[in-house]
Amino acid sequence: MGAWLFAPRWGLRGRGARLAVLVLAAMAAGYLALLVIRVVRLTLADPPVHSDFHALWSYARIAMQDGALAVYDPQHLAQAEIALGRDPMRPAPLPFAYPPPFLLLVWPLGWMGYATGYLVWILATLTLLLAVLPRARWLVLLAPATAATVYFGQSGFLFAALLIGGLRASFGGAGLQILGGVVLGVAACKPQLGLLVPVALLAMRAWRTMAAACLTVAALVGLTAWLFGAAIWPTWLAVLPDYSRRFDVEMTAYWYLVPTVEGSLRLLGYGAGVAKLVQAAVALPVVLAVWQSFRRGGDAIALGVLCIGTFLVTPHAFVYDLPLSAAGLGLYLAARREVHGGLSAAECGLALAALAVPVAMLSFAPGWALAPPVFAVLLLVMLIARR
Repeated sequence: MGAWLFAPRWGLRGRGARLAVLVLAAMAAGYLALLVIRVVRLTLADPPVHSDFHALWSYARIAMQDGALAVYDPQHLAQAEIALGRDPMRPAPLPFAYPPPFLLLVWPLGWMGYATGYLVWILATLTLLLAVLPRARWLVLLAPATAATVYFGQSGFLFAALLIGGLRASFGGAGLQILGGVVLGVAACKPQLGLLVPVALLAMRAWRTMAAACLTVAALVGLTAWLFGAAIWPTWLAVLPDYSRRFDVEMTAYWYLVPTVEGSLRLLGYGAGVAKLVQAAVALPVVLAVWQSFRRGGDAIALGVLCIGTFLVTPHAFVYDLPLSAAGLGLYLAARREVHGGLSAAECGLALAALAVPVAMLSFAPGWALAPPVFAVLLLVMLIARR
């Protein structure tokens, strides 16, 4: 298992392809080392500077101590996070915008200390993502997106695992299709990453999966209303306009973290209206491409198309969500290797460009709006291969 995971034989064609893999390994190892050093330095600072994981951990703690409704009170949330170690000099956190079932996913973190919770969260969610990948696990481990998600301590591994695992299960028999629907229903806790899932399921006529997903969402709505009180849902809906307003205003300095069409255009100085219009114009052909890819049934390349297309369709994603793109790329490359017996230098070069997106986003001056054009080219190559 270990030899296959860390020393895969991709049957690479030519020195250029082998060189591309060596570059990837060196880039990934160096990038991970830099981020680990930075995490340690921030943790040892006085006071310690917490990563995004502190927010996830504090949501669980606050919901346990003060009730779930308290998480949706922006003033209470800000004060409670400071009490839990948030630097009071940092800007107040944005309102908690996740739907109530998200609290169920992070709830176990409230039973742990910050450091223990961080390690458990990262290891458990990364392991889950690797478990749902049939191949290309080594690529996900080496991907700079993995290092970035470890650094932020965010939920990128978890939702990539839920989306890929749920869709892969929907390709199987009746029992697996129902299981896939349940998993995709849980993935609806972060709906902006699942915009293309209904398109894929409809194209495949995966009625069992769709029914199971809808029933799972309904069950989660009922469960959270029972656990937290019926007021939890109107309370969540009430904070969304304030979140949207503050997000648009306060993201000015952080658009470089958003690998979407809208985020890149805002980073380049375009207004919200133009950015949203272009985002919608790009999304339409991507939706059609995903529909066409899944009409003949689901497979690794179709799933790769959906993973990459997600970042061209959704306006709301961050650099720590990019493990989904790395996993989709890995699925595509593995499928290409099986069919053609190897990968060309051009394919490896394009893969390196896609994998390097988070490095460019985090390491260079704002203005490196590379994600949409790189993902668009990669998506086009995938679609040609799907024919």
